[in-house]
Amino acid sequence: MLTNSKKLNNQSCVLKTISIFIIIAITLSFMPFNPENSKVFAATEQASNIEALPIENNTLNITLNQAITYMTANSSAIKTAQLQIDAAQINYNDANFDYKQANSNDSRGSTLEFAKVKNGVYLKTAEMNLNIAKKSLDDVKYQVTSDIKNKYYTLKSTIQKLDKANIAYSYANENLWIVKCKFNVGTASIIDVLQATITKAQAKQNCNTITRDIDYAKKAINTALKIPLETNIVPTDSIQTPDISSVKSPNDAINDEVIANQTDVYKSTFQAQIDELTFKVTSGIYTPNTFIYKNAELAMSTTNQTLANAKDSATLNIYKAYNDLNNAFDAIEVSKQNEDMLNQNYSNLQIKYEQGMVLIGEVNNAIANLKDAQIQTENAILNYILAFDNYNHLITLPNSAE
Repeated sequence: MLTNSKKLNNQSCVLKTISIFIIIAITLSFMPFNPENSKVFAATEQASNIEALPIENNTLNITLNQAITYMTANSSAIKTAQLQIDAAQINYNDANFDYKQANSNDSRGSTLEFAKVKNGVYLKTAEMNLNIAKKSLDDVKYQVTSDIKNKYYTLKSTIQKLDKANIAYSYANENLWIVKCKFNVGTASIIDVLQATITKAQAKQNCNTITRDIDYAKKAINTALKIPLETNIVPTDSIQTPDISSVKSPNDAINDEVIANQTDVYKSTFQAQIDELTFKVTSGIYTPNTFIYKNAELAMSTTNQTLANAKDSATLNIYKAYNDLNNAFDAIEVSKQNEDMLNQNYSNLQIKYEQGMVLIGEVNNAIANLKDAQIQTENAILNYILAFDNYNHLITLPNSAE
């Protein structure tokens, strides 16, 4: 009896499921078909093809452009942003279809909702969502590109840090040899030997730390590229320091178009246009002493203020990015001068120590200071490159609606 009951329940579930699908099919058959949407579906089916990265013997030699091309072609974030555009395009097509229907000769209506359709409020909203989706795609592409650039340059910078750390280690090793020679002839104490030994050990530890940083930086790129974690990735591009003289100042770069294309301004502009149109439609139906009228008026006033604030913030952001760029450039010059000075200082102190004119502690301090200065120089170069890219991005943002 239980078995038969289960069979009856299962048959009932199947019949219910079939009934639901029949209802959906009948409903869809009566819905107006917008032929424009078929174009979106067709475009969605197209998939980009990208060649696999040339990994040989677990090693990948890669340029920055190769990394960027591969990332943008395979980024799930970019694909998601593209799907959002497709959805927004379908919504826009439907809104445009409704707008044309509402403005046909045989269409009549007196409600606020009908007036919004007829006067293009919902069409404008759909246009805003479509263009914001396109803007979001541009933003995501920039974020993906910036992320892989950052990882690529970080790896290159860390490799260069290791080169300089090895120089500092060779200085420490040479210094220990000199101290031992002096100790053997009785012109240096055992304390000098111990201090020089510690300095060499610290320099070696620094090399080991940077080596581990390189390994982590490689894994970070491998993870981003979605290739085996243990792949020995070799960045073949050298770090090129951009020429700051080619950069426009904000006074020359900022104009109405540049500000209009900043993401927050771009979004606020569309919203202000929609709220202004909504108020225009609402005021044609409702009087100023009604809540709906006042609410529409408030929304228009609020978004206009939001737009004004967004323009002010966008302008200040560009000036701040320009200041960050110049500060980073100045830091490179200071760091390089400091590194050169400390390098010369070490050489002078080493000679003086051999002549018995200074203590070993001064030589050890000179090596430690030089090591820190070398790292600061590489950090300053990396910060400058990233600041350069950020500023130029802000003053060259595209109009995503075009």
